[in-house]
Amino acid sequence: MDTNSNIHDCQKHLEALLQSCDDWLWSVDRNYCLVYSNEKFDRFTKTFRHRSFEKGECLLSEEFPQYVNNIWKGYYDRVFQNKEKFKIDYKPLLIKDPIYIEYFFSPVFNVNGDVLYALIIGRDISERKLSEKKLHQGKEFSENLIESMQDGFSLLDENGVHLRVNSALCKMTGFSKDELIGVGPPHPYWSDKGFSDIQKAFETTLKGKFDSFELLFKKKTGEDFHVIVSPSCITDINGNKYFYATVKDITDIKKIQIELKDISLQKDKFLSILAHDLRSPFNTFLGFIDLMLDELDNMTISQIQIMLDKMKKSATNLYELINNLLEWSCLHRGVTNHNPVSFNLLKATEEFIDLVNIPARNKNINISIDIPDGLTVFADRNMVATILRNLLSNAIKFSEHSSEIIIKAWNQGNDKVTIEVKDFGIGMSADIIENLFTLSKQALRPGTDKEPSTGLGLILCKEFIERHNEKIWVESEEGKGSSFYFTLPVN
Repeated sequence: MDTNSNIHDCQKHLEALLQSCDDWLWSVDRNYCLVYSNEKFDRFTKTFRHRSFEKGECLLSEEFPQYVNNIWKGYYDRVFQNKEKFKIDYKPLLIKDPIYIEYFFSPVFNVNGDVLYALIIGRDISERKLSEKKLHQGKEFSENLIESMQDGFSLLDENGVHLRVNSALCKMTGFSKDELIGVGPPHPYWSDKGFSDIQKAFETTLKGKFDSFELLFKKKTGEDFHVIVSPSCITDINGNKYFYATVKDITDIKKIQIELKDISLQKDKFLSILAHDLRSPFNTFLGFIDLMLDELDNMTISQIQIMLDKMKKSATNLYELINNLLEWSCLHRGVTNHNPVSFNLLKATEEFIDLVNIPARNKNINISIDIPDGLTVFADRNMVATILRNLLSNAIKFSEHSSEIIIKAWNQGNDKVTIEVKDFGIGMSADIIENLFTLSKQALRPGTDKEPSTGLGLILCKEFIERHNEKIWVESEEGKGSSFYFTLPVN
């Protein structure tokens, strides 16, 4: 009697527990009929069929669409046929309100090990799903934000191992995500040249000091490039530290800085020319004029002629300098037009020589031309005149008296003509040649008759030739002379 009473009490207690459970609980037999259900399940079924199921009633009801019955039949059969325990997340198809349920399926065996019932527990996980969705959306937003960044981005653990990189960093360095993620220091994009600086900056960051660093990185191709790295740190709820950094490629900025520095140096050089080289000829004029005013009555015709000759040379140098200054200034202000036309190079060269005939005659220098008749170039005629005038002026300036200058040209193929201006003067050292076409570093020297030299003419030649997308170069040996070469297009 006591035993039966205890069993009855246990059954009542178990029933009370099952009925008060917040989860939906029911069991079905092999015919898919309801064996047991708690109140939570009964209330839930009323939301989509207006009444709860009766015990013994088949749960695969004709009230439901066939595809819904097929889904649930498949779940039940997994329990009965496979004796399988499993879990699924399910969104009821017959309920309009968004709800997600987590179902646990489990077999109930008899003493022989056969499956008597399928026991199912359902749990509303809508809030969890909503949180997961928001978390996923937040993660997706963060991923998209990082991927859309123009600058590179990397996330590292406290040992400096890459956990995450964006496409911008991969594009910047040339390494794929697979080649970077999971890789610790030294990272493959660390430059050999800037390795010590990078290592120092990296160690500083790991110590918790977050300054921006200008560093030298390396592309996969081996090419170095300049970057600014801005690191920071975050700590998760477990106290784990993670480091992240943005990487900005400043190669173009560095180039602009170099160009601005070069422009500043050119400006300083330009002002130096204005202050010194323009003043010298005027001082010569004023000196001779003062002398002639004071001594004219006592001077012979021969002495006057000598002074006038020196004044003429000074005026010629001044004219050449002013021409170069004006053309250089126009070029850098963007007001020099590039108007290429096709013209006969031999005839044009014969005309251009007239521009330097006087200084050549003064030093008894013969200028010979070796250009095939009919050879044409497609270039800006005025620019070519300036180029030849400056190259010939230089050749005359650094040649001894009674010397020779040769102008040669030939078609080298590939629609290009090569022009050579060759002298047999004092030549140049390797140091002078290295800085010949830049204003920032020049070893200026006077000509064989102490003619002044600014170096501006060769700068002008180089820039005019580059306007034609062509090149200029020089071969020279001290004491033996120099040969300046440049190319022009045929068409």
